[in-house]
Amino acid sequence: MHRAILLENIQGNIKMSQINLKSPFKSNRLNILTSIEIEDLYSRPQLTEEERALFFELDQEEQKILVSNTSNATKVDAIIRLGYFKKKQQFFQFDLNEVEDDVKHILDRYFTPATLDKSTTGIKAKINNQKWVLRMVGYKSFNQSKYIPILLNKAKKLCHLSTDPIFIFRELLAIVAPLKIIRPGYSTFQKIISHALMSEQKRISKILQEHLSSQERSQLFKLLSQEENIYTITLLKQQPKNFKSTAIRQEIEYYEQYHKLHQIAKRLLPLLEVSKKGVEYYASLVLTFLVKFYW
Repeated sequence: MHRAILLENIQGNIKMSQINLKSPFKSNRLNILTSIEIEDLYSRPQLTEEERALFFELDQEEQKILVSNTSNATKVDAIIRLGYFKKKQQFFQFDLNEVEDDVKHILDRYFTPATLDKSTTGIKAKINNQKWVLRMVGYKSFNQSKYIPILLNKAKKLCHLSTDPIFIFRELLAIVAPLKIIRPGYSTFQKIISHALMSEQKRISKILQEHLSSQERSQLFKLLSQEENIYTITLLKQQPKNFKSTAIRQEIEYYEQYHKLHQIAKRLLPLLEVSKKGVEYYASLVLTFLVKFYW
């Protein structure tokens, strides 16, 4: 068998056999996105003029806000919240003096004279505006007791495909859209994905405990032993320097030495019900983290 395939199977199995070792998933706040990605998804929109023309466009039903019995400031606040929601499916905290360019665009577009009758809107008016936005777009608030179990269940199923947190996050985002609910906060996604990953670890650990003999476990953990200050698995990860007879003999020795581990992996991987992509991700962690990380 090609060494790369053998290494992938061994690495994947070794990673999943770390039953009592430290886990890269166990952290209070799982790092999923970069600060730039978080900013892009969750910061208040900074609209261009072209975007203002698009997102502050009111249909016939939405235009009824213009003749409602409220102040111009409240109407402008409502239209801004509606535009922001259309762009990012969430609400933002702001005062009108913080979004002057958006205020000016709406005043010039919908009001004559283009002036505010007051400079601020109260909390109650803002809450009412958010309720109005939800009615206009047909969305609902994010009810934790209702939707977290749905997202968590989906996240657990996604772990069978891949335990890459970014993959799970993007898939959950895609699920939220057709539910027509306010986009959950980043910290909510972090908690859901962390919980799903830990549940997946427990599921895999249970299967390994049931189907790995003590002898097989000892064979696997020998990869973490040291020979002349070099970990066995480190030697296995190295590619041959050339195709000379000495290097070829070394490759044959590796094959003979680790063939049994490959057989263990072939037997266990179907029981784990982990996708090929999931196996590749587990294997990649062996390349990413040093052996001492696990001790």
